[in-house]
Amino acid sequence: VDLADTKNNENKADKVPSHKKERTPIIVSQAEMDYALEFLNTLLSNMGVEAAAKMTDKLPETGEGVYPGIEITGQNAGILIGHHGETLDAIQYLTNLSANRKTKSSSREFVKIIVDIENYRAKREETLKALAHRMAEKAKKYKRNFVLEPMNPYERRIIHSELQDEENIS
Repeated sequence: VDLADTKNNENKADKVPSHKKERTPIIVSQAEMDYALEFLNTLLSNMGVEAAAKMTDKLPETGEGVYPGIEITGQNAGILIGHHGETLDAIQYLTNLSANRKTKSSSREFVKIIVDIENYRAKREETLKALAHRMAEKAKKYKRNFVLEPMNPYERRIIHSELQDEENIS
């Protein structure tokens, strides 16, 4: 978190923040979703984890849009989250690769499905927002820059969108 130069601040009230714009759901075919669910349940079974994947009714919203979601539930599902969600991100990546491989259409955009375990992604987002505000206050109080831990692009986007309305913070 950096203290920004106050001379170069634009009038931010005139702009609508990108994270507050209306998002439209991304369409994923039923075949792609079925293939992703089949892949994920096979993966969980092969890993020896007593958990099951099912399509969620709620559509998770990311910084880029609203995507279909898969929720993993089970007794030992929490172990699949990993350190700061790294294992969960890897599982989501593999699931998306499998769904994209099923379609093989060059004219179509890549399929993106959000995989979540025990509502981890929403909890992590709240944690990151709180961290952003805490570090912003600390930067203002001590008038110095603070460096955050390395994050993936999705988590960095959460931090930046949360602090974009803060004065003197960049």
